[in-house]
Amino acid sequence: MGKTFDSILDTRLAIFTKENDTYTKAQYGSKLEHNAIDAMFPLLSHIQSQKMNNKVIYCAMLDFETAYPLVSRPQLYLNLHDRGIQDPMLTVLKSLTKTHHVRVLHPYIKEHEYVEIQRGLAEGSALSPRLYAMFLSSLLQRLRDRFPNVTCAGRNAPQWIGPLAYVDDLCLCVESISFFPY
Repeated sequence: MGKTFDSILDTRLAIFTKENDTYTKAQYGSKLEHNAIDAMFPLLSHIQSQKMNNKVIYCAMLDFETAYPLVSRPQLYLNLHDRGIQDPMLTVLKSLTKTHHVRVLHPYIKEHEYVEIQRGLAEGSALSPRLYAMFLSSLLQRLRDRFPNVTCAGRNAPQWIGPLAYVDDLCLCVESISFFPY
């Protein structure tokens, strides 16, 4: 029953995010009618245009392995509110994400006891990818504000290509290796 309710809320959030344009243009995962191939087109276009201009492009592919568990719930709720998610939907989302109890195998925890997870999103929830994408959109927007001239040819107009995101995967493109600390 809980998975069905999560799926219904996820569908409503998907429609809301599409109608209200809550993601950045550089986010492809969790968007209605988008897939991984859609994320590849601007990246390949950018690489080809740089190559034609005899420029080199450096890309760092990042996978946030522990993306969902590291989400700050208070920041998520603030982001959702800022993106237009209001009550009663916000209250329902808070109630579903506020606490998680799991059973763990540990010598000091009894077999029948549960441990409360105090941060992050639930792994396996139908809502987690979309909520994470909404959480990530604020970071991507700040990057866009900081680096507005990182663009490539888009379908109708230049498209910002700072980082491209597909749920918890990120591709950062820069023209100089000095942007990457190592």
